[in-house]
Amino acid sequence: MASPLTLELADMYLETGDWQTAIDTYSSLFENADVDLIYQAKYGTALAYQNSGDTDQAIVNISNANPQNANQKEQQQHLMAQLLTQTNDPEAFAAWEKLGAEASNPDM
Repeated sequence: MASPLTLELADMYLETGDWQTAIDTYSSLFENADVDLIYQAKYGTALAYQNSGDTDQAIVNISNANPQNANQKEQQQHLMAQLLTQTNDPEAFAAWEKLGAEASNPDM
């Protein structure tokens, strides 16, 4: 089973700007971790791809993340809206609208 320490190590690589090492370390958690750790690893991978300039891979990774709670769902939607905005995708406005609507009505 993968360790939360591996996630912390990947986070450290992300914070120091070592994008590829962060991606590789996060990716090592995709198969042998619990679902919460896998979500966090996919989110971190998406951030590393975003920071490295590979927005398309960031979108793939955050799209494949499976949020385990409301906070993670909001986190996922926020990053997706950012990524769609960065790529000038016409769906960006709708993504921001949905995020705003859910923030003002948490029962959605």
